[in-house]
Amino acid sequence: KQADGIDLYSIEPRCQELEQCLWFSEYLEGYKVERKIRLGPQQKLPAILAIEKGIYENGFVKLCFDPHHAIVAKAHGHSYLLVICFECPQVLHYADGQFIQKTSISNSPAKLLNQLLGQPAESE
Repeated sequence: KQADGIDLYSIEPRCQELEQCLWFSEYLEGYKVERKIRLGPQQKLPAILAIEKGIYENGFVKLCFDPHHAIVAKAHGHSYLLVICFECPQVLHYADGQFIQKTSISNSPAKLLNQLLGQPAESE
């Protein structure tokens, strides 16, 4: 919550054909970045609280891990990354590029994250 900056990403977990992947200019932990936005001061806290709430709401975990969202926070010289799949629903946690843990998450944050990214509410 004390992050210097928070970026929200819409990511593509995989491409079927190489030609479909060529337009991506940025990658995040191996995932192709479709869209990236810097969260403003009024957006940071609601996004963080929504993700925290989703992590604490227990949900049924499937095994797909087909993530479409990621969030990166930088604070006190460290970088923290959450890669989120609302289908499974699971989150991979990284700190300074190192995998930390995998947790479950409810789909409750999806609506807000999609709204911030300018995506349809029903998309994952």
